[in-house]
Amino acid sequence: MATPTGLELRTLDAVKCHAKWSTGFATSKSKQSYGFFEASIKVADIDGLNNAFWLVSEDAFEIDIAEVHFPNDLHMTLHNWVTTAGTGVGFDSKFSGDLSKGFHDYGVLWTPTDIVFEVDGEPVAAIATHGAIKKPVDIRFSTALAFFAGKIPDKPAGHAMVVRSLRVYPL
Repeated sequence: MATPTGLELRTLDAVKCHAKWSTGFATSKSKQSYGFFEASIKVADIDGLNNAFWLVSEDAFEIDIAEVHFPNDLHMTLHNWVTTAGTGVGFDSKFSGDLSKGFHDYGVLWTPTDIVFEVDGEPVAAIATHGAIKKPVDIRFSTALAFFAGKIPDKPAGHAMVVRSLRVYPL
């Protein structure tokens, strides 16, 4: 089987830092308000790694389009970080298959009044925003070893999230 091509965020052995491992992060230079954002992603095949596709604004809100935890947990969340404690509303889904076995499309339609999350072209959750979220966002992909993503293995190096494509359509 051929190695998947695309943006690869691979967990490596850390060098010259306090941790024993490192993870990846990529962000866009341009910003946009509203639209449809969708990425084709193959998540890493390891427990304890948060595979993430998210949008972040300058006014402290965040749309987690997909935080995927091996093998089949998906978390979609709208965060407001204006206060130190922050607030949020989100949805958790458990899929029947192993999401690391192939590419899946994770997306969000963000309008002035709503946020609709989708997986593989099918809507799975929605939030009414009533126009409260309007500042431009940047697009981020990241992986991070995190306790909330499962048991972190002793040797996590060599596992990767691969982003095959990103599609952004303005309203």
